[in-house]
Amino acid sequence: MTDEELRERLGDKEDGWTERKSKGVSSEDIKKTIVAFANSLPEGHQGVLFIGIADKSGAVEGVDDPDKLQKNVRQLAERSVYPPIYLGHNCRVLREAGKDVVAVIVDASNNRPHFAGASYVRVGSESVAASERQFEHLIASRTSVARFILEAMRKDETVLIEEAPDGIQAIKVVRQHAAEWGVSPDRVGLMGFSAGAMVASGALLQQDAAARPSFAAMIYGGPFGRMPAIPAKLPPTFLAWGARRHGGARARGQVP
Repeated sequence: MTDEELRERLGDKEDGWTERKSKGVSSEDIKKTIVAFANSLPEGHQGVLFIGIADKSGAVEGVDDPDKLQKNVRQLAERSVYPPIYLGHNCRVLREAGKDVVAVIVDASNNRPHFAGASYVRVGSESVAASERQFEHLIASRTSVARFILEAMRKDETVLIEEAPDGIQAIKVVRQHAAEWGVSPDRVGLMGFSAGAMVASGALLQQDAAARPSFAAMIYGGPFGRMPAIPAKLPPTFLAWGARRHGGARARGQVP
C-alpha cells in the first residue's frame, strides 16, 4: 500500500477495515485491533490502524517517538499474539499536518484464528470478542479437516476422517521411501493425540486394508459421534482415554 493510498484511507470515514487511535492507545487495544483485522479480512484485503489520530474527531495528534512505537507494535504482534502476526515493513510513518502518524497495515491471514487472550473479529467498525459460532467458523476456515468435523458434529454424524487424507498420505510416503530412509515398510504406524487421534482413526479404519498403518495408537481421541463399523483383522491398536470424577482422574488403556 503506497503512502498516497494510506492518506486516502486516512481521509475516509472509519469503516470495517480502517481504524484510528490516539497516541495514548494501550498495548491491549493495539493487539485487539491487529488480531481482529487478521481474523476478519477477506483474502487479498488489508486493514489499517492509524495511531496518532483522535478517535472521535479525526484530528491529527501525532506520536512522540514513531520509531519506538513501530518497534513496540511489531513486538506485540509477534510475541503477544498466537500464531504470531509478522508485520515486517507494514508499519509506516506518515507526516500529516507537521506531525508523525504511524500506519499499521494488517494483511488477511492464512493462519487464523489468532489469539491475544480472547479471539476478536470485526463487526461494523468495532473489534469485538468472537462468539462461539464465529470462533467455530474461524477454526473451520483454517483447515478442511476441522470444517468436516464441525459439519458432521452438527448433524450428529460419525466423524471419521477418511476424507482428510493427511494420515493416509503420510503412511504412503514413508512406505514409498522405506528403503531410502532405512525403515521397514511393514512397521510404519500412527500415533495421535486428540485431533491427531481422529486422523489416526481415519487411517486405521479405512476400507483399503493395504493402506492401513501397521499399528496405531489413539490417545484421548478417535471417531466422534456414533461409532463407525469396525473392519475385521485390524492391526495392533492401542486406545487410551480418561474421565474426571469427584476431583480425581481415572484412565483406561486397551491393547486389542
